[in-house]
Order: sequence, then C-alpha cells, then structure tokens
Amino acid sequence: MRWDRCSSPRRARQAEHSQGFSLVELLVVLALLSVIVGIGLPAMLNSLNRSRLAAFAQQTASAMQAARLEAIKRSTVTRVEIHFSANSNSVIAYVDTNKNNVYDPPNPSTPTANDILIFQVTAPAGVVYQGPGTTANSNAVYGFDTISGGGVVLFNSDGSVSKQGGFRIRDQRANIMEVFVSPQASARIAVRKYAGNPNGGDDPTLYFESDESPGWTWN
Repeated sequence: MRWDRCSSPRRARQAEHSQGFSLVELLVVLALLSVIVGIGLPAMLNSLNRSRLAAFAQQTASAMQAARLEAIKRSTVTRVEIHFSANSNSVIAYVDTNKNNVYDPPNPSTPTANDILIFQVTAPAGVVYQGPGTTANSNAVYGFDTISGGGVVLFNSDGSVSKQGGFRIRDQRANIMEVFVSPQASARIAVRKYAGNPNGGDDPTLYFESDESPGWTWN
C-alpha cells in the first residue's frame, strides 16, 4: 500500500510547521521586544540629551576661543554674548566695529558700521542657559557682565579677558555644564560640569573638568 503525501506523518508535521509562528510564540517575541525597548529607549534618550548639552557647551567654548583669536589678530576687543528667552538660547561672537555694544549685521548702505560676525549658534531643543536653581536662567552668568536677557564677556587685543567667569548651560534632566574662563591674563577656556545639587544654591567650587576628580556623572 502506498502512502498519500498528505497522509504521511512527516509531511503532516512539516506542513504544520510551515504555517508560521503560533500565537504563543508571537506573544513571547512581543514580550521580549517590549523588555528590550523598555530598557534601551530611556538609555538612548538620556545619551542623546547628554550629547546635546555637551555639544552646545563646546560650541559656546568655540565661540569664546574664536573671539579671543580674532581679538589678537585684529588688535581690538571682541564680544561674546549669550542670549536667553522663552523661545531660544543662543551665543554670538563678533567685533563691535561701531562700539555700540549691539551686533549690527552687514548693511551695504552703512559699510563702516557693519560689525564682523565671528561665531553664532542657537541651542538645541531642551538645552538652556541656566545654572543651579529652580527659576528660569538662574545663575546662567557667573563673573561676567550681564546684559538685557543675557550676559557678555570681552576679549582684549592681548588675548586677555575683561573678567574671569563662566556661562552655565542646563538640560531637561538638570545636568549643568559651564564654560569657564580663567585667569584674566591668559584667558584659558575650559568646559566643566557641576557636581552639586542642581536645584539648590550655586557653589562655584563644584565645577570640574572631565579629567578632574570626582569626574563627570549624569542624571
């Protein structure tokens, strides 16, 4: 007697397995994916936030470094300003040609009044100029002069800085970084991170560079 192909036990098992995943198997896979996403997604978002904060802190430092070099190159004073508002936070570095303490973009009709733009960038979403504290923009400017809605630091023609101090930058998880300039004569620019209570009072001694103890930890 000859077995029909469909009646063969082996063929039947193969046909059963070829129908795809069972409901139980699909539920197991979905459960595993949920666990992986639940663990990995928050870590990925935290890493993205840290990257945005650190990148903007470095951009602020780059604005200062470029302004200092331009001051030496042109034998003049350059300005680095931070501006904060409800909609955006930004940094701009420029040569204030007409000495009016305001950036005047190029205008062909008044070429002698045109300031020289050195560097300009806006903070990414979720990153603001703010230090320790709970109010908007609290302790964003340390040591430097304040201006309406921001702060300013001046670099002199010999490479020195008008005052030593820093600009503070904060993300949505209350990580705080500082771009610090000190001492006045050599104007060394450093990116540091705050190791104190982000919602408490400001402690200028608790800002550290990445290679200094206790190192950088993140919220």
